[in-house]
Amino acid sequence: MRDLIVFFPLAILYLAVKSTLLPEIPFPDIMLLLVFYVAYTRTSLEGAFLGFILGYIEDVFTGGVIGSTSFGLVMAFLAVHLVSRRMHFTTPVVKAAGAASLSLFKGLLLFVVIDFASGGLRFAVDIFFQAVLTGIFAPAILAGLGRLTALVHPRTFEG
Repeated sequence: MRDLIVFFPLAILYLAVKSTLLPEIPFPDIMLLLVFYVAYTRTSLEGAFLGFILGYIEDVFTGGVIGSTSFGLVMAFLAVHLVSRRMHFTTPVVKAAGAASLSLFKGLLLFVVIDFASGGLRFAVDIFFQAVLTGIFAPAILAGLGRLTALVHPRTFEG
């Protein structure tokens, strides 16, 4: 649970930079990678809670449909949680492929939800581009998250 204390300021900083300072520059989906990291390292509901809160914060920062990103991130957590029972995300290639496919899943899910709610949304190539960008940067970002969480609660062996 102490990881969440570190993830929230990281998410706020990411969204502040993404939505105000550099809105035209494409970034990998850090919010999705945070949920992805928690989903394959933990087996509790804190990942679903994290996905909901981070999605809501992202909707507030970006002006999206309130609740749509929360829904996408919670569904992404559930998908990774179910897949991680059968598959381990240990190598960088598997992490990159998992993050890219998860980003594509989240993008398509949000497209369907927003299209259903608004009654007509044109499919953008941005969903595919976001998935590729997230997949490329996923191994480095996930390794950094691993180091960051190791700083928050170092593993000690008591004998």
